[in-house]
Amino acid sequence: MMRGSAVLLVTTCAVGLAQSRWSVTEIPGMKDVTFLRIGFVDDRIGWLADGRSRIALTLDGGHTWREVNAPSSISHFDVAGLWFADEKRGWAAGDVDGHPTIWETVDGGDSWTVALSWPRVYDDSTGALLDICFVDASRGWAVGFNGFNSIVLATNDGGHHWETQYSGSEIDGQFNEVQCEDALNCWVLGPNAVMQTEDGESWRLVYFDHSTLGNLDVISHSNVWGAAGWDHILHGTRGGVRWTEVPLKADDFSEYVKFADAKTGWVVLNKERIKMTRDGGKTWTREATPALHGLTPCAMAATSTTLFVIANPGHLLERPLH
Repeated sequence: MMRGSAVLLVTTCAVGLAQSRWSVTEIPGMKDVTFLRIGFVDDRIGWLADGRSRIALTLDGGHTWREVNAPSSISHFDVAGLWFADEKRGWAAGDVDGHPTIWETVDGGDSWTVALSWPRVYDDSTGALLDICFVDASRGWAVGFNGFNSIVLATNDGGHHWETQYSGSEIDGQFNEVQCEDALNCWVLGPNAVMQTEDGESWRLVYFDHSTLGNLDVISHSNVWGAAGWDHILHGTRGGVRWTEVPLKADDFSEYVKFADAKTGWVVLNKERIKMTRDGGKTWTREATPALHGLTPCAMAATSTTLFVIANPGHLLERPLH
């Protein structure tokens, strides 16, 4: 069914706190959708995904959004991760009937073709790809699980062929996220572990904990942040080998972290609060945000000028970066 023709205008609601630099916006037509992923490849092109079959694309830096077609008309499929190289070409990662699957579009999401459908490890098992990331139009990675194995797949030819770089049960559960600095340096995140490659091919465990990890944000090879647990976030240095816990003094659980540069960053806390640092994580102060009235902030992404925070269901929080 075609759903992608209409442009969705984003309307700004009233700001609840006079000194707040934040605004909250509703995305018409999707105000009841719970989005899980948001990403920008540059200042213009960004996307939202709900982890199932709803996808929204912006080509003007988040001023307007349009809903695009889901990759498949099959009833049992989910889209967990998205990546667009430009306004026409993109990839989606998910599953069809429990088979890890990657789709590709060359027309901005109007139509999709299957680039990979990976068989299940066992007949009674399930699998899925949960995130996907490209560093250019050719080189990319997708992560997830197949049966009891966490998996990392890679492509060198723009998603036409994929190879398995890692498949193992040492990491509990699955890989949920992949972040890449360049074609050699990437990190993948599991529920309680971080793995890394420095050659774009071989992977090693660089962090493990029994607490739940939320997300990663890669600033540089020696400056990686992670939402990590109760009253703290993680900071990875020395190429991701050394990890330290940075206290937030929030008596709360950190869920998502995003940095605009080495000094300026934000963290979303479980009690619907957002904290900001201007000194590279040494100190954190609470941000004044509009009254959310039941909306829940979660994932974050940024252009060079604006920070976006998903506020579920169906809204975005926005603030200028500087």
